[in-house]
Amino acid sequence: MNSQQLSDRELMQRVLENDCDAFESLVNRYKVKLFNLIYRMIGTKEEAEDILQETFLRVFRERQSYDFQYQFSTWIYTIALNLTKNELKKRNRFKFLGIEFLPKEKSYVEREFSDKESLGYF
Repeated sequence: MNSQQLSDRELMQRVLENDCDAFESLVNRYKVKLFNLIYRMIGTKEEAEDILQETFLRVFRERQSYDFQYQFSTWIYTIALNLTKNELKKRNRFKFLGIEFLPKEKSYVEREFSDKESLGYF
């Protein structure tokens, strides 16, 4: 039977037996849908690709923990969404403000140094 005709569960069973073709079939089956979901949440192609790759790495690395009583799609979407949410949380923790948010007064940059003056760390 062609691996494209197998169910997700059958493919995962083969993945557990280290069948790389079965894993590739799962990747091909889910990569576009997952990428679109992640991209809509993240907004940048590069980061969406990174999260997508990490999703599939986790699926493979954690394949032993997959519970066959649940749908594979639920499991992989949960992994992708959790990775995406973690990235969004990281972004909120490390917000960088643009130069337009600096105070308008020049008091903190008033002093210019001459070429001959030592700044103390050279």
